[in-house]
Amino acid sequence: MASPSATARPKVGQYTIFEEIGRGGMSTVHRATQASIGREVAIKVLLGSLIAQDPTFLDRFRREVQVTAHLQHPHILPVYDFGETSGHPYIVMSYVKGGTLSDRIRQGPMSLSEVLPILSQIADALDFSHSKGVIHRDFKPSNVLLDEEGNAYLTDFGLAKVSDAALELTGSALVGTPDYMAPDLASSDGLSPSVDIYALGVTLFQMLTGHVPYKASTPMGILMAHLSQPVPGVRVERPDLPEAVQQIIATAMAKRAEDRYATAGTLAEALRAAAKEPQHTPHALLFTDIQGQVIFVNNVLLKLMGRGEGEIRSVIGRPVHDVLGIRPEAARQLIQEVARIGRVYSRAIDLRDRDEKIISVLCTGEATYDEKGDCIGADLSFRSTSEAAQAAVRLTGKAAGMDTADRTYLQLYFTSQLDALRVLLLRVGGPRLGQTMDRILNEASARNSWPIRVTDGRVDIDALGAETHAYHALLAKGISYARGVIGPKIVERQMRAVDEQMGERSRDLANQLGLRELISTKP
Repeated sequence: MASPSATARPKVGQYTIFEEIGRGGMSTVHRATQASIGREVAIKVLLGSLIAQDPTFLDRFRREVQVTAHLQHPHILPVYDFGETSGHPYIVMSYVKGGTLSDRIRQGPMSLSEVLPILSQIADALDFSHSKGVIHRDFKPSNVLLDEEGNAYLTDFGLAKVSDAALELTGSALVGTPDYMAPDLASSDGLSPSVDIYALGVTLFQMLTGHVPYKASTPMGILMAHLSQPVPGVRVERPDLPEAVQQIIATAMAKRAEDRYATAGTLAEALRAAAKEPQHTPHALLFTDIQGQVIFVNNVLLKLMGRGEGEIRSVIGRPVHDVLGIRPEAARQLIQEVARIGRVYSRAIDLRDRDEKIISVLCTGEATYDEKGDCIGADLSFRSTSEAAQAAVRLTGKAAGMDTADRTYLQLYFTSQLDALRVLLLRVGGPRLGQTMDRILNEASARNSWPIRVTDGRVDIDALGAETHAYHALLAKGISYARGVIGPKIVERQMRAVDEQMGERSRDLANQLGLRELISTKP
């Protein structure tokens, strides 16, 4: 006899429903399995009232789904099937487990390095659909699905088009979503792909800030803002972004369609170029372990705090609150919050230098996680809200006294010590620990746009673009992780063995950057 749970599962055609995974104004989305081949799928079931309001809806729905089902692209969600059940049209699609881009945005603003691959994939998919004569019309983050590796997939092509006869452009029943609607979407001049590019510009603003550009109490108020208000300045909230990013968003969101980018790919290329530009003000960086002990600071932070570059050795291993001149409980709360939610963004903090002078900054913190998902530290970056302080740190360059030969030795020291750490990790925990260290280093490198990447222990470096403090920072992260896994004494012994092999010059460079203090810091 079948169990009650087995007989109670509802069905849509040949698909067995397991759970609802999404709900909107026009539809619900369910996770289901396809009985014939055991494939896990997502089923979007539309409101039956759409057919009641418009007798031609079902025919137009079938035509549009047939068109979009032929959009075969790596970043367009595959459509497997469609039909009607009990007066409800439905679409069967690939099931993607990572949630939507909206879900990711709700976690907080995204770094430019995180935005770039997602936006590039979206842009490529939009340009492909436009080349096939298909305009999305309702592009927005909730129509972008992310898999577990962070790849993006567009969905819901054509649904806005088949709905416009059943819904009126009044009140809350809008064709499309007001937050992303181009001014020309409701015009009589005809539709063009530029409405999708406008929505992509809105989405870019939202990814970088955590919210849409315009707010109003009614949908019509939002539409009027898109028609008449200037594009908000993204760098008001994100002064860390290159200046060109504001112009990129303004061009994508131009009021007139002809003033926007001709293709979504052109927008993505402009953003990639902007990401390579020097930032307006260099980051002041401080990395800490989960106990709140400093494992790295850069010379920009030292300058901001009124310290000399030679003092880097004196701050390694000291408590964060001591180095930043803030209350111990404030430092503890900051690190705990980063550990709990993964990141904090633009947190206003007053630092104090050794002379008790107050330095007002905006602090961004991002967590570092080990292979078990436990937080083991935080990467903190600071931007002064004072123009005078910003001007002072702009003059802070790369580490002094580093000629080409010194930089070559430092790079060699960096790769040799990473190799030694990896050997220890592999001996203790196998490939899993080595892969975790690679991930930790790559995350820190991507957050700071450093041209260094580690893959299966192999270090790839753009030596011309790599700054000396990047080697120091990443090695500090590797040491801190290895010390937590293996213990400080074994790590120190292994690293000193590398020192003996490499000679005095490399040891002097390590001393100059404060790595001696990091190795010998007590837990």
